[in-house]
Amino acid sequence: MNLAGTGAKGQTSQPETALGKQPAQVPLEKSPSGGEASPDAAGKDAEKRRLSKIEIGDRLNIKIYPEDEYIRGGEMEVSGEGTITLPLLGRVTVQGLQVGEAEREIVGLLAQDYLVNPVVVIEVTKRVEEKEKRSLSILGQVQKPGSYEIPPEGKLTLLQVISLAGGFTDVANVKKIKIIRKDGDKTRVIRANAESIISGTDPDVELKQGDVVHVGESFF
Repeated sequence: MNLAGTGAKGQTSQPETALGKQPAQVPLEKSPSGGEASPDAAGKDAEKRRLSKIEIGDRLNIKIYPEDEYIRGGEMEVSGEGTITLPLLGRVTVQGLQVGEAEREIVGLLAQDYLVNPVVVIEVTKRVEEKEKRSLSILGQVQKPGSYEIPPEGKLTLLQVISLAGGFTDVANVKKIKIIRKDGDKTRVIRANAESIISGTDPDVELKQGDVVHVGESFF
């Protein structure tokens, strides 16, 4: 009896996906001139691409093989939370991961419930400028309002940026601080109380690139 193509265990046919489709073939790497790249050049380019880190604001082109109406990639921007959103999977954190690590992360999530032997290819199509990528602003009742850079490979908290800005003015309302944060197309406001953070009642707030911190004025 011929079992070829049935997908039964022990056969040589390609495994089917959880949605009933076979994995597609991944396109060959192309050289900048449009032809197929040499093995050495393609290998070096692929390794460099896989080792590059993904940051907030980067635009990614994600290809998932096989694709169908339920599982697909596409072009998207890494949100202010360091995440991307994929059908069925929802939000996936990719900030700080190398491209190869992000590919493996998504492959692992897809393989859990959705696909058999999935293939994921991520291309960073656009990187934000370093200044824009790692900066935030503080406005209102601080001594030196303005833009401040987040340390490379580090973080900046609310109390730290207030310190960089020279501290509060005499009329600052330290109990009512607003952090305005963009997450994709949405904007949300995070409220913080510096007095409670200093006393240890509330945790300090880790700031993200693009955040705008506003310290209001006290009228009492």
